[in-house]
Amino acid sequence: MKTTFRFSLVVAFLVVGLLTAVAQEKLPSPVVLPDPPSLIEGGQSGSITLAHVSSKPNKIIDEENWWKTNGLKKPVVYQRFPAVARGEIPTSALKTYQGLPLVAVWSTSTRRFFAYGEQIYEARYLLVEGSNDGIEFVFDATAYGTVAWADVADGILYLTNNPGNYSAADGGGARIFAIDLKSNLLKWASPEKICKGQFAVIAGSVVCGYGFTGEPDAITVWDRFSGDLIQTIKLKTAASWIIERKDQLFVRCYNTDEVFLIEIRD
Repeated sequence: MKTTFRFSLVVAFLVVGLLTAVAQEKLPSPVVLPDPPSLIEGGQSGSITLAHVSSKPNKIIDEENWWKTNGLKKPVVYQRFPAVARGEIPTSALKTYQGLPLVAVWSTSTRRFFAYGEQIYEARYLLVEGSNDGIEFVFDATAYGTVAWADVADGILYLTNNPGNYSAADGGGARIFAIDLKSNLLKWASPEKICKGQFAVIAGSVVCGYGFTGEPDAITVWDRFSGDLIQTIKLKTAASWIIERKDQLFVRCYNTDEVFLIEIRD
C-alpha cells in the first residue's frame, strides 16, 4: 500500500511539472530590455496638471478605510513577502517562471501584470497579460535591477525600478522608464528618486511620488510621450498610493490624505 501511495505521489508531481513546462513553452520568449541609455525619439505630446483640493491627516493604520470611504479599488491582487503573502494568486497565473517564484500581481484599467523574482524587491521577469487574458509580453528587466510597478498604454510600457520602501540614495533607483513595445527601445527615462513604487497613467501623463527619511516628499507629473517634467507638488510626507477616480486624484501619504483635481491641458 505504501509503495503504491508513493508511486502515485511521484506520478502526480511529474504531471504537475509537465503541465507547468507546457504552459511556459506557450509563452512568448523573454525580451531582454535595453540598458537605459538606448534612447529613441518621437511620440505625441499632451499632459495633465493637478490642482490641490483638500488635505487632511490620517491615522496611519486606517488605509483600508481610505479605500472604502473614497470608493477606490486597490490595484494589487497579490504580493509575496518573505514571511507572509497578501491577496490571492489568480488561477490563470503561473506560480513560477524561469525557476523564479511569483512575487506580485497587480491590475490596471486594461490588463494584469505578473512579476517573478527571488523576492518582492528583486523582480526580474515581468509577464504582461493581453486583452484575451493570455500572456502577450514577457520582459527580462535585468538591466533595470528590478521591476516594482508597470503599466501599458498606447503601445508603451512604463515601469519603475524602486526596490520597495528603501531609499534610492545608492543611485539608479526610483526612476520611470518608457519603452516602445514595437522596437523594445527606451523612449525616455526620468532622473532617479522620482517614483517610490505604484504610479498612475492618466491621459497623456504619468503621475508618481517619491520620498524617504531625509529626502524631499513630492509627487511629479510627466508627459508620458516626451518624458518632459510638467509639474512638481511638494507633500508633507511620502505618497504610497496615487489613484484616479473620475476627474480627481486621491493620494494616500504616510500620515496625510490628499485630493487633487485633474485638469487636462490643451
